[in-house]
Amino acid sequence: MRILHTSDWHLGQNFYSKSRAAEHQAFLDWLLETAPISPGGCDYCRG
Repeated sequence: MRILHTSDWHLGQNFYSKSRAAEHQAFLDWLLETAPISPGGCDYCRG
């Protein structure tokens, strides 16, 4: 079993008045590339 652990995504949160949307999208793009999408390939745990 493989586990990819991430935590504290804070999706939709701004940093003071600065949008973090591009940062969040880059992370989600990376996550989809990194995590195999296959039965039994990876279990996810997020904080």
